Amino acid sequence: MHRLVTRVSLAALCAVTPLAAQERGTVEFGAFGSAGSFNAATTLDRAYGGGGRVGIFLDPRVSIEFEKGEMSSTRTQGLTDVNVGLLSAHLVWAPIVAGPLSLHLGGGAGGGTETNFLHTYGVNALVGARLALSNTVSLRADVVADWMANYNWSPFQRLLVGLSFYRHPNVATTSPGPVPPRALARVDTVMRTRVDTVVRTTRDTLRVAEAQPDQLVLRVQFATDSTSLLPKSLPVLDTIAMAIIATPGSRWEISGHTDSVGTTAANKALGQARAQSVLDYLVTKGVPRANLMANGYGEERPVFSNETLYGRAQNRRVQLRRIPPPPTGKAVP
Repeated sequence: MHRLVTRVSLAALCAVTPLAAQERGTVEFGAFGSAGSFNAATTLDRAYGGGGRVGIFLDPRVSIEFEKGEMSSTRTQGLTDVNVGLLSAHLVWAPIVAGPLSLHLGGGAGGGTETNFLHTYGVNALVGARLALSNTVSLRADVVADWMANYNWSPFQRLLVGLSFYRHPNVATTSPGPVPPRALARVDTVMRTRVDTVVRTTRDTLRVAEAQPDQLVLRVQFATDSTSLLPKSLPVLDTIAMAIIATPGSRWEISGHTDSVGTTAANKALGQARAQSVLDYLVTKGVPRANLMANGYGEERPVFSNETLYGRAQNRRVQLRRIPPPPTGKAVP
């Protein structure tokens, strides 16, 4: 049994095909063949059979599932073979997803479904793997251990190998056919309206920033001790870029601020570098470089006390301020 478990685990670890994480609401239907080994105290020995399962994903890595299995078991002392069955429920978590392969752990409870043999209840734990063959089918193998209350919590081990089929939410099972041109036109109109609304809202915010110069804080994040923008910050800057472009002739200061951890000189340099990083990104999105300037203030202008974690987090920020036009006759710096 242990050798078989080892071989299944090694085979699963060798897989290399892309796998999309399951969506919340995805339903799993599975069928499997099974082999089991009982504790001698039950007078049962080896068992072989099959069964099925149904489950639903609560999020891309967590699912709850119900399983029913039936097996024919040999017996010790030369006794006649008997049928044994289990009905159980598991909560399953996939801590590792790599390409087509996901390794999962689980636990739950269940009970025997036979009157004369395995008439018990207990708890169980499982470890296993899924190998995606497509977006809707995967090969699945699990090793399950059951502890049976009516047999002094004696363990019963099972190996389950089979196929799982997935029904994803909001996915049509048949081809919808070509989309009519009018429908495409409506979708295009809706998308353009949404984009225009975002741009107008952001542009109005920038106009408020002109009256309240230090109120617009850009919710952007950087890698730790780095000037590299995290991907989650880019949509915010994309919207800011569209709004600035929609306000031609306006000029803006991008200022970088830090908390008080570290030296004053280092903090000022980090603030300058992060402000410059935001400026460079906006330029790649079509904002004229001449309309932007970057300044690093470091720890000079805190908005909260640096004595608390919350205060330091608020002080680490990048701000956007509209620069008033120069007096008539004076050159723009």
